[in-house]
Amino acid sequence: MTVQEAKELIIKSEFYDLPSALDALDDMQAIKIVAEELNISKYRWFETSTTVVELTDGYLGIHGVTTIYSEAMSSGDCGVRTTCSEYEPYITISYKPKEYENMYNE
Repeated sequence: MTVQEAKELIIKSEFYDLPSALDALDDMQAIKIVAEELNISKYRWFETSTTVVELTDGYLGIHGVTTIYSEAMSSGDCGVRTTCSEYEPYITISYKPKEYENMYNE
């Protein structure tokens, strides 16, 4: 599936939560998730985030409701439609201690 085909599917289907959009893409073709829980936004009753998937001709970031904190709500009650946009890889370097014990001179 191409990025354009995936974008059209998500826009036409009007999903209100991220897992439903990912399931629909996975039904069309097995997708490879390359990053999850990016751009997290926490609200009082729910949380949104972005998941990036790799498709045949690029990457697509899908943003929508991922967690609902209220048992009385559904994803449609949040008022957030799932959106998507093209993404590209961005490589960063991070650091960690070589040995935990030496870090505190123990």
